[in-house]
Amino acid sequence: MSIKQSTVTANNPDYEDTKSPAHQANIMTSIMVPMFAMMSSIMVLVVITILDLDMVLELILGSTGFELLFALWGPVITVIAGISFLWLGVRSLSKPAV
Repeated sequence: MSIKQSTVTANNPDYEDTKSPAHQANIMTSIMVPMFAMMSSIMVLVVITILDLDMVLELILGSTGFELLFALWGPVITVIAGISFLWLGVRSLSKPAV
């Protein structure tokens, strides 16, 4: 989570104290990204169940593999989001100051 917070701050560094709107936007973004990443597991499971693909996945992966797929979906999305935010922060910080 700290990687995402650092990157969000690198993309929007224009604040002086914790009362500024930029700081509050940074905090809100840093909290919402992992929250939605973890909720994506539930959303994907609902869509797969509606489309009746859960039976197919369970036949292919077995019941344990099916459970592991959805148990690890949220953390994997969180890690991918963290890596992409880190990459965006590095790009933002490496730009020359204007």
